[in-house]
Amino acid sequence: MTEETRPPIRTWNRIDQFLKAHQVIEHHLLDETMRHQNLYERLQDECEAYIEFISHEDRARSMKDRRK
Repeated sequence: MTEETRPPIRTWNRIDQFLKAHQVIEHHLLDETMRHQNLYERLQDECEAYIEFISHEDRARSMKDRRK
């Protein structure tokens, strides 16, 4: 770029500010994505534990019913 076609310094400053803001947003989204992933994994673990609990309860109930 020649001196005549080069954008003014304030344009470069705005571009720099935009890129920094974009990075902040990107990091925030990454943090939120990780938080949601952790919540999803915890929910999945709790669902699996609940399903296991229910299946044990059902087995215990059916064995109790057989004894009658």
